[in-house]
Amino acid sequence: MIEILNFHQGQAETPYMTNGVFAKTQNIDIFSQKGIARINYLPVDKDGDNEIADMPVSIARKDDSNNILYIGSQDNVVQEYAISTGAVTNLGSGGKFVTYWKGSILGAGTGVGNIKYHASGTTWTNIDGTSATLAGEHFWFKSSYNDILYICNGRSIGTIQEDTDFDPTASASFTYTQSALALPEGYLSYSIADLNDRLVIAGVKSKSSATPELTPETAIFIWDRITATTTAQIFFIPEADMTTMVNIGNDIYITGGENGRIYKLSESGLQFFAQIPFDLDNDKKVKIGRFGHQSLAWFNNRLLVGVSSDDGLYPAGIYGVTLDGKIAHEFLTSEGLDGSEDDIRIGPMFLIDENNLMFGWENNTDATHGLDLVQTSGNRQVSYSSYFESLLIPVGTKRKKKSYNTTMVQLARPLQTGEGIRIRWRTEVSTAWTSATTLGTKTYTTEGAVSVVEFPGIHNLENLQIRVELTTGASSKNTPYVLAVRLLD
Repeated sequence: MIEILNFHQGQAETPYMTNGVFAKTQNIDIFSQKGIARINYLPVDKDGDNEIADMPVSIARKDDSNNILYIGSQDNVVQEYAISTGAVTNLGSGGKFVTYWKGSILGAGTGVGNIKYHASGTTWTNIDGTSATLAGEHFWFKSSYNDILYICNGRSIGTIQEDTDFDPTASASFTYTQSALALPEGYLSYSIADLNDRLVIAGVKSKSSATPELTPETAIFIWDRITATTTAQIFFIPEADMTTMVNIGNDIYITGGENGRIYKLSESGLQFFAQIPFDLDNDKKVKIGRFGHQSLAWFNNRLLVGVSSDDGLYPAGIYGVTLDGKIAHEFLTSEGLDGSEDDIRIGPMFLIDENNLMFGWENNTDATHGLDLVQTSGNRQVSYSSYFESLLIPVGTKRKKKSYNTTMVQLARPLQTGEGIRIRWRTEVSTAWTSATTLGTKTYTTEGAVSVVEFPGIHNLENLQIRVELTTGASSKNTPYVLAVRLLD
C-alpha cells in the first residue's frame, strides 16, 4: 500500500527526496488546517479596467485611512487606490518608490534625482531644502523603533526627521540628512529593516556609483543608527541580490536572488532557513524581490514569498513558508498562468489586515499587469488548477513489477456541490502531465456526498508518481478536504 497524508509537511526539495509530502503543489492550502489539503483562495483582479499605470513596484497606506493606498509603478507614476471601491486616481510622476509620512505623500525614482512630495492634482514638487538623491534604488522605510523616515540613497542611508510639524514646503520643520550612514565603498543600499534598536541594510556590490555588479554576494550591514561611517557587524550571503527583507517576531527573513533561498537573521546571527524547491537544471533561474518592494509578507501565520519566473520554471506566484520551514505554492495571479509559457513577475505584497492581502504582478510576455486581492472570505480556485504531485515512488523492478488494484481518496468531509477530483499518473518525470494517463474524474454530480472517492487501480509499475487535481464550482467557497490518498494492493 502507498499512503499520502500529513499534507502540512509541505513540499520536498526534489521529487526524489522524502523530506516532504509533495513533489510540487499549485493553489493548495495545507496550512490553515493541519493534516488536510484544500483548494486555496482565488485572487481577484482589483484593476479590472487596467487603470494601474504599470507594474506596481511599491505600495503604501495612508496612515489615517484604512481605505486608501498609494501605488508607485515601474513607469514612475504614482496612483491613489481606494480599497472599498477600486477607484484609481492618477497623481502624476512622483517615482516608483512611494511612502506616506506625516500627512504627505513622498516619492522617489531610480538614480540621481530629488525627493518629491505630492502637491496637488498631478503635480510633484521637490521637498524644500533637500539635496538630490544619489544613485541606485530609493527604498523607503518607516521604523517602528523611532520616528525617523529612512531612505536608501546610493551608497548611503538618508534620513528625514521631524523637528516641528512636518511640512515638505518648509525645511525648518524637519532635518534631512543625505548620508546618515555611508556604506563601505563599492556597495549600494537596496533595502532596510528593523532588528530591535538596530537597523539592518542589505547592500549589493557596484561596478560604479550607479550600477549593481552581478557578483555572488550580498552584504547585510547592522547599524546602531548613530555612527555615520561604520556598522557594528557585516554578514555576507554568497548570492547576488538578496535584498528583500521582512521582520517577523524580532527575526529578519531575507530572500531574493535567483535560487529561491531564504535566510534568517536573529540575535544569534545569520543562518540558512529554507529554499523554494525548483528544478534549476540547465541554468534556469527564478527571481524573488527584483520587481517590487517588498515581495515578502506575513499572512495567516506564515511567510509569503513572491516568486517570479522568466525561464519556464513553474508554478510562479505566491509561496507559503511556515516558521518551521514547510513550503507549498499557494496562489497564482488572477490571470491563472503558471509561468511555464509566459514570464510571470510578482511585485510588492501589502497586508491590508489579517484577512486581506494585495500584490502586484506583471505578465512580461503579454505585457499585462495588475493588482490582485486575496481574501480569506473569498471564493476558491476552479478548473482543476489546484493540485499536488506525489514524490516519484520506486515500487517495483523490471522483473517484478508492482500493481495496485484500487486508488482511493479519503476526505475529511463528504463532497459538496461543485467539487471534483481528478487523478493523473506517470512512471517517469520526463513525461508531461498533459500526456500522462488520466485515472479518472469524480465529482459531486457523479458520486454524491461521499467521503471516500474510489478510482481504478494502476498496474505493472517500476516507478509511480500521481497528481491529484481539485476543483469546485464557479464563484464557490466549497473545496474538497483531502485527508489521504491510498493505493491498495
